[in-house]
Amino acid sequence: MISYPRDLYVRILKQKVSGLLRVVKVAADREERMEQNGLQVLVPGFDEQQRVHEIIVQELVRGRIEEASRITYLRVIEGLIRAGAEGIVLGCTEIPLLIRQEDSAAPLLDTAAIHADAALEYALGEA
Repeated sequence: MISYPRDLYVRILKQKVSGLLRVVKVAADREERMEQNGLQVLVPGFDEQQRVHEIIVQELVRGRIEEASRITYLRVIEGLIRAGAEGIVLGCTEIPLLIRQEDSAAPLLDTAAIHADAALEYALGEA
């Protein structure tokens, strides 16, 4: 079994201030792990967090990709960048279905790809 690498984000993040988009229920654990490793975590305001969550659970996990939702995410990302985020962690595996790197001025970090890379490193004995 692969244990969650506590420094997973630190190993791949070049920035110290990251915005985090995710499902509301997993927020505290992920934020805590990032902060324990010296990263400052910025999250959207309450209403924006709720909308990000709704888009994930009501649309993305059901295979619905809506342009209005993409625009909502881009506005949230822009707000996090204005607040100082140097990168955006896409903290749910479905978010890259909606947002691509070319949509953002800041680096987007796809947690599905990050975890797949960590699993490969583990399997190859590099972790």
